[in-house]
Amino acid sequence: MQIIKGINLQKPILILFVMLAMGLSSFAQHENQISVKDNRDSTRIVDLSDKLSLWLYGINKEYLFTIANQSSRKHLDFKPNAAVKMGFGFNYKWLGLGFAFNMPWAKSDDDIYGHTTRIDLQINIFTRSFGMDMSAQYYKGYYISNPNDFMNWTRPQYPLLEDLSTLSTEVSGYYFTNNKKFSYRAAFVRNEIQKKSAGSFIIGSYLRSDVAESPTGFIPSELPIELRDTFNIKSFSSLNLGIAMGYTYTFVFLKNFFINLSLVPGIGLKASSMYDNKDVITNNNGISIRWVARLALGYEHEKFFLGITSISTSNTIVYDNLSAHSSNVKIRFFVGKRFNIKKNNKTKVLTQII
Repeated sequence: MQIIKGINLQKPILILFVMLAMGLSSFAQHENQISVKDNRDSTRIVDLSDKLSLWLYGINKEYLFTIANQSSRKHLDFKPNAAVKMGFGFNYKWLGLGFAFNMPWAKSDDDIYGHTTRIDLQINIFTRSFGMDMSAQYYKGYYISNPNDFMNWTRPQYPLLEDLSTLSTEVSGYYFTNNKKFSYRAAFVRNEIQKKSAGSFIIGSYLRSDVAESPTGFIPSELPIELRDTFNIKSFSSLNLGIAMGYTYTFVFLKNFFINLSLVPGIGLKASSMYDNKDVITNNNGISIRWVARLALGYEHEKFFLGITSISTSNTIVYDNLSAHSSNVKIRFFVGKRFNIKKNNKTKVLTQII
């Protein structure tokens, strides 16, 4: 049974961008309505969305997972070859875009970790009251990072699964209850400034899909053959629909520094299936658990900002004696500057940008 092979990736990507267009239109309209009557606490939040923000950044995104045998308590850790990219971006009003590229001077380590082909899209939309995340990640080419758990591994190259493919997609939306005193955009978009410490409950929902497949199984030929019985799996898929509720808090210190911590657990219904090495299917429907953790820290000034953000989304799927724990991880560091582009400063700003 081939789950990923033959999938037309253009369809989910097209759906993603249609959703983006609809989301931007709806959220932009909501922003315009709010700007007419803003009753937020101006002593806590400063709105800088009318300024043009330009920034440089580095980013690393990964989709990794672990397969565990609950009887033997053994587990396999699958990781893609990490790819740190550098790029630039901008924010203005409700629109923000970033463009990241591979570093041409970076030394290739494919001989150690193998080659990973990836399509990695992530879109985050934040208004003052609501947020929306959309992502689509397709990876092909993984390595097993813990071979020493099964044998005395002395080779410099890790065991590779070049035909292992994964596809993860997710859409989630959420509401910030304390949006008059707390700004999520100040921590993760940086077009606002949180002047005083504050927090908020987060309430939302999500739809998530995870698929992984390796036509030759999940055990490379370099590992002991008996592991094929311990981890008798060739592919798995899961669709999850649920609700989430958590809390986020921004601590402001030394006037211009801040740290934000967010933790949002979710619970929902799942429909999942697994194929073993003989193409025997196991279906498992029931309850699923999901976690989203975010961290942001940095320095904030009206004209200059820098910082780092980290976002991790984890999901666990159980198939009888086997379980699959997957994680989407994104780490970004950046430095940027804001420009006033009002008409009376237009000439000056254009000169600065050029």
